[in-house]
Amino acid sequence: IKLHKDHTDAYENVIRDDKNRIHPKEWLRFKKMIETLVDQAKKYASETSERDASNITLNRCHNAIMLGGERGSGKTTFMLSALDAIKEGRKGDDNETIFPLGLQPLPIIDPTLIEPKVHIFVNIIALIKDEVDKEAKPLNCSHKDSDRYDRYEKWRKSFSRLAEGMPCVQGIGSNGFTGDDWLDSEFVMEKGVRRAHATHTLEKNFHDYIYQSLEFIKKTAFILCFDDIDTHFEKGGPVLGVIHKYLTTPQLIIVLSGDPQLYSLLIRQKQWKNFSKRMLDRDKRDYPSMVDHLEGQFFLKILKPERRIFLSSLFEKTRLQNEYKIYVTISGQENLLPDFYDENLQKKLKICGRSHLNLYRRFLLSLPIRTQYQLLTLFAEQSASGELESEKLEYAILQIFWSDLAGKKVEVSALCNASQYTILNTLKYLVDNKILNQGYLLMPSF
Repeated sequence: IKLHKDHTDAYENVIRDDKNRIHPKEWLRFKKMIETLVDQAKKYASETSERDASNITLNRCHNAIMLGGERGSGKTTFMLSALDAIKEGRKGDDNETIFPLGLQPLPIIDPTLIEPKVHIFVNIIALIKDEVDKEAKPLNCSHKDSDRYDRYEKWRKSFSRLAEGMPCVQGIGSNGFTGDDWLDSEFVMEKGVRRAHATHTLEKNFHDYIYQSLEFIKKTAFILCFDDIDTHFEKGGPVLGVIHKYLTTPQLIIVLSGDPQLYSLLIRQKQWKNFSKRMLDRDKRDYPSMVDHLEGQFFLKILKPERRIFLSSLFEKTRLQNEYKIYVTISGQENLLPDFYDENLQKKLKICGRSHLNLYRRFLLSLPIRTQYQLLTLFAEQSASGELESEKLEYAILQIFWSDLAGKKVEVSALCNASQYTILNTLKYLVDNKILNQGYLLMPSF
């Protein structure tokens, strides 16, 4: 594994580099999962083509792939790398495409960037419609003279059937009819009954919409990635709800990224909402245990254990000496990353002694890759410009760890602006957090 600090935007380039990928084992697991899911999609398409797609028995499946890891571990870049390889039809060392042909990637969805009034389900439908429109408009498929008019009409009808049931989805439209509506018997008998049927078959119509879309663009499956849905609880809950209720066709491959602990909190919050305050106040049942059980069942159903991939830290990779060696290239010079850290810890941070070096090296290698890249950038700039003044180096390191320190209620601005009070502020932190007896040496602990 090679970290090329000399390259522009090297953090992303190194993870997308096929030969020097930071997470090679996880990448292979991901490839195998995609291959399995594509085979399932092909089987489903073959069975559907043998009969009327609109009448096929609903085949529900939850095969979402979860990319787990702490913030900055490379989850987003991992997904971007996969989508790039699929889109470009990139080939591996065996001259075969890295991923199976027939996959159609959709743009990554980050719920935090979606406007509040836009429902996530509508957003997904729109992304798929965009792919169909890209194919249909240049060919003028809406005209009867087009060779693909019949196929386009099948897709258009599937879109119309899906649209009829959309008002039932919470947050999209009205879920019922007004009193004035019911005064019109024709409306009740025709539109009302049709809408009720469309509501009942919404999931099934969505499956058909996916199938007809793929048939039109001549692909096997869509792949849809969700990024950072665990960081925004208000929007993350509806995403999990949509995945559970509607995104259940084998022809739609779902990839989620996030921190498993935050996913746990997100799911627990969703389960606690099932109990009213009155119920919690009056009924003395063991609700925490019930929530534990519901959380476990939801995880097992939606995010199956065999579909979870955890991106390990560089420290965990360096422990496997026979499998991994991690190099960093700065100013054209290549060094083993652990050796590079040792050198900088001794020369720039004045940390001496083998046992102390081991502790600090392990701490640095265990940091998120994004944080390590920032540290490497700092050391690279220092190497290029010569020795950096002690105070400037301290200030630069504080900037990298600012949010972590602020989260621990450390007065970071005081540390930056009044270094003479560093010892006093450090002592106050240890006393306030009651860790003076363990942390008085001011060294990493594991």
